[in-house]
Parts: sequence; C-alpha cells; structure tokens
Amino acid sequence: MKILHIISTSKWTGSATYAVDIVEYLQNKGVDTLLIIRTIPSGNLKEILKIKKINYSEKLKLYKKFNPIYFCLDFFNLKKIIKDFSPNIIHVHYSLENILSILTINKKINIIRSIHNTKSSLKKPFSKFILNKNNFIHTVCSEYKNNLIKYNNIPQNKIKIISGWVDTNKFNSNGEKFLKDDNYIKIGMVARFQKHRGHEYLVKAFKKISDTNKVKLILTGRGEYKSNIEKLVKELKLEDKVIFTGYLKEKLPDLLRNLDIFVLLEEGTDGTCRAILEAMATGLPIVSVKKGAIIDTVVNNKNGYLIDSKNNIEQLAEKLNILVKNKDLRKNFGEKSRKIVLEKFNKEKKLEEFFNFYKEIAGSN
Repeated sequence: MKILHIISTSKWTGSATYAVDIVEYLQNKGVDTLLIIRTIPSGNLKEILKIKKINYSEKLKLYKKFNPIYFCLDFFNLKKIIKDFSPNIIHVHYSLENILSILTINKKINIIRSIHNTKSSLKKPFSKFILNKNNFIHTVCSEYKNNLIKYNNIPQNKIKIISGWVDTNKFNSNGEKFLKDDNYIKIGMVARFQKHRGHEYLVKAFKKISDTNKVKLILTGRGEYKSNIEKLVKELKLEDKVIFTGYLKEKLPDLLRNLDIFVLLEEGTDGTCRAILEAMATGLPIVSVKKGAIIDTVVNNKNGYLIDSKNNIEQLAEKLNILVKNKDLRKNFGEKSRKIVLEKFNKEKKLEEFFNFYKEIAGSN
C-alpha cells in the first residue's frame, strides 16, 4: 500500500496538523507515504516536517490564486510524481489538489477528498460534478456528511466520517500553568482573531457578567482582527479584566490548565474545532454553538452548553453566568469532557481508523 497526501498549504494550520499526524502514523506503520505541500508562498510547515522526519515533496506550487502557467506546471509535475511513486491512494485536502488529481490520474488509483469545514461541504459552482468524481470522501462530522448528500448528491456509501482527535497525554489537567493562580474565574477562548470567529460577542457577553462576578477573560491567538477587539475592550473599560496572551504553541496546554471555562463560537479552517477537543482533554466545561463538528463533540447540559448562534449575546452571558456561579457544575462538566475525549476522540484510535480505511480501499482494488 502506497499513499500520496496532497495539501495546498505551506503553513502549520489545523488541517495540516491532521494531515501530518496521519502521514507520521502511516510511516511508523511502515506504509510508503509521501506528503506534497504548497511552495508558493513559503511557510513554516516544512520546518515541522523536517523535525518530524516526514517524507515530503515541494515539487508542486499549488498556488492559491488560479494561475494557468502554475496549474499546467503542476499538472505535468503531478503526472511525473504519480508515475515515479505509483500510489494506490491519493488523499487530497482542498479543491485545488482535488481537481489536479482528478485530471491527472487513471482509474486504478482511488482519490479520497477530505472535507475540513462547513464551506467545503456546501454547494458551490461545479462542486457537485467534481466531488462526485472522487472515489471516497472523508469528513469530520455528521453535519458535513448531511450537507454533502443534500447539496452535492454524494451517495452515502462514498462518505466516511472520521472525527478529529487530540493528544490526551499532552493535554490534561496535570502540569504547569501559564498564569499565576488567583481568585478569579477565568473564561478563555483560543482562536485566530478574524471577524467571523465571534470575539466581539464574547467580549460583550463577558461585560454583562463582569460587574457582578470576579472573572477574567483570556484571549489567545493572533490575527488581523486583534486590534479591533483590543479597541472594543478599551471602549467597554475592561482592560483590567481581559488578558491577550498572544499566539501560544508549546505553552498552550499550560494556558488551558489556568482556565475554568472554555468558549469557542465559530470553526476556523479546521472544522474539527481542535481547540474544543484540547480544552475538553484538559477537563474544562465548554460553551459553544450548535454547528458542525461541535454538535458531535459537546453534549448540551452534559459537558457544556450549546447556544443557538454566536451573536446571541444574552444567551451566551446567561450560560457563562451559570457556570461562573457554580463550581460543582464546572467540575462535573469538566470531568465529563475528559471522559468523552478519552472514549471518542483518542488520537491513536482515530489514526487506526484511517489506517483501516486505507487498507479497506487498497484491498478493494
């Protein structure tokens, strides 16, 4: 069995993390695997691949904006890679490499297309035609599967759900903390600062409960919308109650151990909402929205609360207030979060699911 992974990113994104985890697992299993990444523009992904000793290639440009010259070069280069590597399976993660693979390969090679977020599961120009050319489609939750069936007429038997996962050894409640302990209840959110991620709604909901509770809001991440949120915090006179930690990587588990409540209001490029899984593995109660993989991850009134929409500030403030005022409820929800992750989102178990998925496809040829 030989597997070719292609992902049109050069950055260490959420979807890239999962692709690398899969390739690393396959390599450790002795499977001949190659990962092709984007080269224009360059990013930090290849440094991670070098550290992990992943077999990767930069022979395709995979330029984000359509460029006929680059596309033609990629077409012929991919043909050569396939001829030299001779994969049984090509696993692609975004539309660009999916189109390239469909145009390039013969019928003896199975193409798996991963659907990582809501946007990719919905109907777009030519999406129905292209996705139906794939032999199989992997997606991370039931809502995306339903979207694929409803909007793109994908047969159910072509869709495989394998959810996201988390390293429960790395993310747990035991270990160092990023901030010094104090008597404040800490509410946290880990997400890139983008307009659609809902930071402003969380800040406004936090304002409603901050006058009557001893609370702090911890915002972790970077991004182009951060200055807007900093401005909002000043306008609401919350500077002494809101902490911006910046982007954290190695210290993220330590930061999560500081928190009492975790909030996520919108998925990013990675529809598994990995931040929620990491928070649950740390033993935190969750407040989030009824959307995408979150519906399959957070059980309402069991390990957290699901609100109707991210801009429902009143409902968000209400759920936060309930958790802030009830330490036993936070503890109970947090313990159940950890239990759910261990049972349903264990990294080794999920990677084994992928391995068996590949074996099943390769064996059917």
